[in-house]
Amino acid sequence: MNGGGTVSVDGKDKRKELDYIQDIIKRMSNYQMIIKGGIVILSTFFMAQFLKEGVVDFITTIILFIFNICLIRIARKLDLNFLVTEKLYRSWFSFLADSRELTRQYLFELNPEVISNVLETQGMKVDDFRDEIEKSSKKSWAIKGFYNSLFLIIPFVYFCFLFKFILTSIL
Repeated sequence: MNGGGTVSVDGKDKRKELDYIQDIIKRMSNYQMIIKGGIVILSTFFMAQFLKEGVVDFITTIILFIFNICLIRIARKLDLNFLVTEKLYRSWFSFLADSRELTRQYLFELNPEVISNVLETQGMKVDDFRDEIEKSSKKSWAIKGFYNSLFLIIPFVYFCFLFKFILTSIL
């Protein structure tokens, strides 16, 4: 919704617009928590249901392990995407909080592509910004710590089961 001109924005519209953006930021953060909770539940489900003694064979265990790792990688990518989008809206929030009184242009604009273009015209390099966010969030414990711990725990559990499976089949 592109309002035009340089007519100033009243305080009520500014607060409402900033509330909309803050709600989007909260949703992105909530989606990240949902993804993390969901991946823990799914991983636990696979390990609890399918790794019971005598339920699966060697090949099924390998397939489940690969599926579980792929699921974690997909969740990590989604989580990273929500983090990048959240940071984009945080930048938009800061930009509007500082300059909204000056113009009605881009009033209630919530499209990420338009937001990226506007921020680029204001001197922010959004592509570099997205790359920088991806690099920094891969170092972040919110992303790196959580998913790396899953990448350590899940293979350990599967390989312990496989080791037990091999020992019982030999003896």
